[in-house]
Amino acid sequence: MLARVVSRVVAQPLTTGNQIQPLVNGDKAFPAMLTAIDSAQKSISLSTYIFDNDKSGKQFAAALQRAVKRGVAVRVLIDATGARYSWPSIIHELKRANVPVARFLPSLAPWRVMMLNLRNHRKLLALDGQTAFTGGMNIRHGNVLADNRKAPSRTCTFALKARLWPNCRRHLPTIGRSPPAKRSMATSGSPSPGPPTRASSRGSLLTGQTPISKNCA
Repeated sequence: MLARVVSRVVAQPLTTGNQIQPLVNGDKAFPAMLTAIDSAQKSISLSTYIFDNDKSGKQFAAALQRAVKRGVAVRVLIDATGARYSWPSIIHELKRANVPVARFLPSLAPWRVMMLNLRNHRKLLALDGQTAFTGGMNIRHGNVLADNRKAPSRTCTFALKARLWPNCRRHLPTIGRSPPAKRSMATSGSPSPGPPTRASSRGSLLTGQTPISKNCA
């Protein structure tokens, strides 16, 4: 009964042999995620809504920079609205650190109201095709309750291993893969003539030619 209900709701089959570890708040989740980033050897894909330029955000930026320096294929996707929750945006720091990063659906035009709710709220960190972290936790120091006892932001994420990885990879279709030729969400919904170079498009990570599946398989 449970298997039938789940398959209808999420359109994904139940699998066995998985390891799922709940990590409550940033106090437990962030150290585990940072350790996983420092341990990655092949690939790191990070998608998040908010990536604040604060104490925790800087720790993640530094870990991603270290991964790039040791030759790991890193891809970061931050929602364009979520990237503005702190100023200056962490995107500038990531770029200075040579971390490949793109904004999801950037737009400076106030009349693009149709895109107001077309945001990327997925929080997913995938590493080496073996480990993933997903849940409701953004990257911001407010999630570390030890340093925010007066106004804590309580949430959790889950560390996933083993056979759940293929399902996680399905939720990373726009980081490093080529989208349909008609439209590119990464470039504010404007038509995409083809795979641009990194320097020619803000959404180049989303429309680049290197499939993430080759790096993470």
